[in-house]
Amino acid sequence: MMFKHKLNRAFLMLIMLISIGATSASAQQNPIKWRCLARMTSATEGVVTVRALIAEGWHLYGLVMPDGGPKATVISLDSSKDVKFTSDLVPNHAPLVKRDAIFDMDVNFWEQKVEFSCKFKVTGPNPKIAGSVTYMGCNDETCSPPATVSITAPVTPIKK
Repeated sequence: MMFKHKLNRAFLMLIMLISIGATSASAQQNPIKWRCLARMTSATEGVVTVRALIAEGWHLYGLVMPDGGPKATVISLDSSKDVKFTSDLVPNHAPLVKRDAIFDMDVNFWEQKVEFSCKFKVTGPNPKIAGSVTYMGCNDETCSPPATVSITAPVTPIKK
């Protein structure tokens, strides 16, 4: 009976360790999560925001990188329908600039969270924001390979 109890406890510990390892591996495989939101500011105009949530200890490289450096972040909203963008996509705060030991150069990047926003005007009956983000994230020891994710956001009219 005591052996069975110890075996159950050992099995439970093994399951917990596997679960913790899977969670940790998942954070390393996808250290940056993306969200896209569209908010109407009037009946015909709005703002789209593309938000990067960056895992603790990781960073997202900037929009412009030096030659030979990491892959720059590229946000494209080219698949959007029935909207016209009326401003550039700009970050809500400037990136940090530091020496990157992995690439042996000064690079710019964001940590924790950054939001990129631009204004748009509705030009048709079924507006939708859609596009992609190509990006690369690193921590002090490793980099995730460059990845491209799709982003979308419905455009919901303001109710009168």
